[in-house]
Amino acid sequence: MVTVVVRSADYHQSTRLKDHVALRFRGEGVLLSTARAYVWQVECMNGRAIGDLCRTSKEEVNTRAIALLSEESKEATAAAIAAEELRLSITYS
Repeated sequence: MVTVVVRSADYHQSTRLKDHVALRFRGEGVLLSTARAYVWQVECMNGRAIGDLCRTSKEEVNTRAIALLSEESKEATAAAIAAEELRLSITYS
């Protein structure tokens, strides 16, 4: 079974919707709609939600992600860790 997790931006209400934030939101939307056309299990999660899913913290998942690949890829790797966690939870439910 294929599971996709798109790592959404950690967004705080005090952050204004600037061009780079709007661009990221549009990118997330494209990724989500494309993935949903081909994959049954698709989620969009921020860092805290990924940490909660993995029963730890965002920081701990990021540390694991950096150990697996690199600092530059930590958000994508954290999303992959979350996708594996979701896949396993569905498989063993």
